[in-house]
Amino acid sequence: MKKTFLWLITTFTFFCDFAVATDFSKLVKQVDPAVVTIYTREHQEVQSGNNITINRSEGLGSGVVFSADGKILTAAHVVHVADNIQVQLATGEIIGADVLSSITASDIAVIKLKYAPENLVHVPLGDSDKLSVGEELFAIGAPRGLIHTFTAGHFSNRRIHEASEFLPAMEFIQTDTPLNPGNSGGPLFSSNGEIIGIVSHMRSISGGNEGLGFAASINMIKNLLLNNPPIWGGLDVIPLNEALSKMLNIPFTQGLLVQRVAYNSPGHTAGIKGGTMPVSIGKHQLLLGGDIIVGLNGKK
Repeated sequence: MKKTFLWLITTFTFFCDFAVATDFSKLVKQVDPAVVTIYTREHQEVQSGNNITINRSEGLGSGVVFSADGKILTAAHVVHVADNIQVQLATGEIIGADVLSSITASDIAVIKLKYAPENLVHVPLGDSDKLSVGEELFAIGAPRGLIHTFTAGHFSNRRIHEASEFLPAMEFIQTDTPLNPGNSGGPLFSSNGEIIGIVSHMRSISGGNEGLGFAASINMIKNLLLNNPPIWGGLDVIPLNEALSKMLNIPFTQGLLVQRVAYNSPGHTAGIKGGTMPVSIGKHQLLLGGDIIVGLNGKK
């Protein structure tokens, strides 16, 4: 009887401990003011017969302030070819921003506010190498446009993509933290309130959250984007290879096929043209008719 009683007490205690969720409320109050909502406008030129029409679209994403002078981390796909970027702070103030650097392959970007308000709240960068599978994480963003939404989950695993001829080595944090469209570019926080990743994408059959979210690790962001920032040209490009060159009957086996160019970007100022004719090649959608960059400053 005594052994049975002790077993019941132990089992009850275990399930009670398991059921109690971590209270992130104090941490959220500290970091939420640094989370921003990003509104963008883009254009795409499309050829129809002999005429070219301009289709304009608006986008929504999230980001996080990480410096007192107004630098913001977000996802490249949110801002890379945006013609106009407006950032809404937690205070409600809306300020324009410019892209400083962006890497589409890793889906990471840095933008900067045109001016930084006094006492702008920013949060520190963490160390994603210290994460352990099962560790609790949380995200704040604008899923489906619902700004400053908190969700929590765990570090599910680390996904590493080896470097190739055209792509750098990449590391993504897999998480079961609920993520939806609008979370893109928003911060994934560690359990001590440090930025541990920037939300990139999710894998979903239904189109909603299925517990398979991925964020660019903060250590990859430091290595590729912050320690040696590449120049942002405002170009959306596709690397050419021999197979693609044959399909398109292009006399170059290496180069960059320009898809889109952001207005007022360095690429636009240089006169580089994007594609205007949409085509499907296998599962890929391409824009043809734009420039092909085969060299820069005398280098192939």
